[in-house]
Amino acid sequence: MTFKDKINNSIFAKGEFYFKLSFTIFFIVLYIIIFLLNDGLMYFESQAYCLDYKGNPFQVHVIDVENGDCMLIKLPNGKTMIIDTGEEKYYDRVSSYLRQYNYYENKNVIDYLVLTHPDSDHIGGAVKLIEDFNVQKIFRPKLYSKYEMNNDLLEFNYSVSTSETYNNAIKKAYNNKCILEFSQKGGIFYAGDCVVEFLSPSLDNYSASNNYSAVIMVTYNSKKFLFTGDAEEEIEKTLIKDYGDKLKADVLKVGHHGSKTSTSQEFLELVNPSYAIISSSGTSNTLPNYEVINRLQEYNVEILATGNINNFALSIIDQEIVFSRAVKTSNHLALILTIFIFLIFAFWYIPFSQLKFKSIQIKKQ
Repeated sequence: MTFKDKINNSIFAKGEFYFKLSFTIFFIVLYIIIFLLNDGLMYFESQAYCLDYKGNPFQVHVIDVENGDCMLIKLPNGKTMIIDTGEEKYYDRVSSYLRQYNYYENKNVIDYLVLTHPDSDHIGGAVKLIEDFNVQKIFRPKLYSKYEMNNDLLEFNYSVSTSETYNNAIKKAYNNKCILEFSQKGGIFYAGDCVVEFLSPSLDNYSASNNYSAVIMVTYNSKKFLFTGDAEEEIEKTLIKDYGDKLKADVLKVGHHGSKTSTSQEFLELVNPSYAIISSSGTSNTLPNYEVINRLQEYNVEILATGNINNFALSIIDQEIVFSRAVKTSNHLALILTIFIFLIFAFWYIPFSQLKFKSIQIKKQ
């Protein structure tokens, strides 16, 4: 059969109806291909993702989980670290953001998950995150869970947390065979030419749950990022005593969502950051505390608060820290094609209906 014969026997040669139907299918398929190639699926995600630093070796993403913490760090060796997960009720926000990050950065695992301390506003989404994102290693506070106590897994003289949220997270970590390591002062690892150092906790037992918080200094290209969890002024005093001027950092994740229990003046003077990250809803009467805000403003610190700008990210470009807010953008090409296909259907609706009616009439005869 010649090419001409194939055309004559194809659906394109079987009348106006079939030609238009084939033409419509062609545009629908073209639309789907272009939509997918232009990351169209990402526009169905509920959370705006900061794409500005795609491919950059070092990125810090702050995910809005109201009065909670959740930060994603891309390390220069390509590994991913998550610090806290927020409350379980905000997990959809976290999973949406992480799916987009994994898509754009071509990742399929979370290499490190830091559970700073047992409070649910920090680790409430841990069980689901461990289930969904193939978590490899977990840094956890110097506290045992009830699951470990009941299964005779206590090795050190640490207290046992009464938090059910913490218990469920640690149990899930064991079930998923995650590597577990206690966060403690002096812990350090290298990710390419980036250094991740744990400055606290230094003691085995604290009276306040918040003070078990992992305090982490991340250093890359001479820029320093200090993450403090919910560590209170007691810990800040210990850090000042132990590290002094070494606490200087370019970016400070303000402790305890901007509560007045953290970010003392002496601590702020030593850290002397250019940027301050505050993870809070912005709708509370107490968070962030106005005294903390005033203190930061006195030191000319630029405040980046999720309560004001939702999700955002920082990176380092040309030896300078850069910041960008996550904005939900539109896939313009896919939108144009959608309108075009709609017009095709609208234009062809009457002919299709008439042809269908005539076909039915012929069959009845």
